[in-house]
Amino acid sequence: DNPSYASLNGVLFNKEKTKLIKYPASKKETSYVIFDGVESIDHGAFGDEKYIEKLTVPESLKEFYKNNYLSSYFHSLTDVYYAGNKNDWEKIHGTEDVYENINLHFGKDEYYNESEGLRGDINNDGVVTAADIFDLCRYLVGKGRCIEYSEYRFDVKTDGKIDIFDVAKLKLALMNDITL
Repeated sequence: DNPSYASLNGVLFNKEKTKLIKYPASKKETSYVIFDGVESIDHGAFGDEKYIEKLTVPESLKEFYKNNYLSSYFHSLTDVYYAGNKNDWEKIHGTEDVYENINLHFGKDEYYNESEGLRGDINNDGVVTAADIFDLCRYLVGKGRCIEYSEYRFDVKTDGKIDIFDVAKLKLALMNDITL
């Protein structure tokens, strides 16, 4: 129990988990979801990050680097998904610069589709819970109860396949209290 810091999956935060302090340069994930509740990201928190292509940013974020370009830290970054709208994004300190070669996505585009519902909501009850992990596992082994199949809701990893990696991503999101 460190009195000043907390760690989630190797990522360093302040004790309250409102400030992301350091993302390990050795992590090789190609996407990272900053969980809801993080309000600021320390200058240089991502250092010379080489692997992240997609970054998901919560509406709770108020400060994103101080006057630095995203592209100078993320060498592979192509997409940033922000839970809020464009107007809210522009109010975040540090996002006022133009980011070349980075696509910005606003709203629930990444995890919500009007006709399909919420990504990861396997049982289509409007929320993503442990019950959805259970239902997805049962679906994968062919013993799922009668649930309406939706590639959008089931393909949590968004790779075009429904497999154990979707279960893993769903479990990780729920463990870290990440809203999909």
